[in-house]
Amino acid sequence: MQLNPSIQGRLTRIADGNVGRPLLSGDGKTVVYTRWSGDNWDIERNRDGEMEAVSKHPYHDTSPAMSESGDVVVWSRLTPSTPDGPGSWDLYRWENGETTALAQSSADESEATVTSDGRTVVYTYDDINKTTGYDLHICKDGRCEELTNGGPVDRLPQISGDGQRVVFRRRVRFDGGDLYLKDETGTIKPLTANPLAEFTPTLSRDGKVLAWSQSESRDSDSDIYLYNLANGQKEIIGEDGVEERDPALTPDGSLLAYTRMGEGKSTIQLRQNGKTVPLTIDGSSGFPSLSSDGRTIAWRAVDPADSSQAVIYKFERTD
Repeated sequence: MQLNPSIQGRLTRIADGNVGRPLLSGDGKTVVYTRWSGDNWDIERNRDGEMEAVSKHPYHDTSPAMSESGDVVVWSRLTPSTPDGPGSWDLYRWENGETTALAQSSADESEATVTSDGRTVVYTYDDINKTTGYDLHICKDGRCEELTNGGPVDRLPQISGDGQRVVFRRRVRFDGGDLYLKDETGTIKPLTANPLAEFTPTLSRDGKVLAWSQSESRDSDSDIYLYNLANGQKEIIGEDGVEERDPALTPDGSLLAYTRMGEGKSTIQLRQNGKTVPLTIDGSSGFPSLSSDGRTIAWRAVDPADSSQAVIYKFERTD
């Protein structure tokens, strides 16, 4: 893997092996990720070069979310089936080395997103006793309740840093689903209208900028869409024959990082003030995550000789 020589900084190898996508704290010092132990998925945290096991459990622990400081981690754990009933995914919360159960029920609790302070969590709640299931629930200071409820399939929530706004994908009948906003007043309104699904929605911490990956037709490649919720302006970042995906935003939405897949390689791109520059220029890199000031970037790169092995890198800009 080669870096763009015009971007100066320090590259650090955070973890390697069968590891998942990284999450980077606001100050750029903490990276959280999943690791396959050989029998199940665990969650690890690397802070200032020191690795700490957030979860070390015989059941799968996946899909972590993290507070802005990196002090709080929330994730889903699989409780397997027993003779008394089916298994389910439950939510757990880690802080200061202590793990507590956040949401446990016969439903699947997954796809968590947390506020900047880590006190509020929104997640997907799939009730096996409902015909449709897939509603959104919210937990604040340990108390959990419904956020949406009804016939549509509501998934993939993204919460603003202050907890006032939630963006999610709603699917009605057999459409691909569209993105919706539940705003400060509790009003739910649609943001998109596309027959195909929007992928990996990402909301800036200030709740004003939304990014996602989307295809215009079943035969077209995916592009990145940037939508300013304050003024309604929309920007499309895309090239023919190239996949743009995995958007990440700084808290104010001024810097976008994403994965560009084309010409037999996958690279990390940075876009600001209408200008895009590559951070990596070869290899197979993806899933970027940004610090609050955008000066630190973490991402996952796949070993070209063994696709089951990967490396998590962190790059601190000095230019």
